[in-house]
Amino acid sequence: MPGYSLSGVWCVLRRCGLKLHSARVQYFSPDPEYQPKVEQLLAVLAQAPARPEQVVLPFLDEMGFYRWPVATR
Repeated sequence: MPGYSLSGVWCVLRRCGLKLHSARVQYFSPDPEYQPKVEQLLAVLAQAPARPEQVVLPFLDEMGFYRWPVATR
């Protein structure tokens, strides 16, 4: 918006009902089976300390942290 100062742009945005908000990072999965998988994982995690010789939990990260969207400030 050439010709507008930063404060002028903010005035226009406020008049349009736009406000500055802090981003809130949310992790989510589009997988419809996500919740049952989480429940199964939590159940296995609860069993692991009781039977360390029988329960082994390898974790392979499908999507590393570098691919998550980052909140802007």
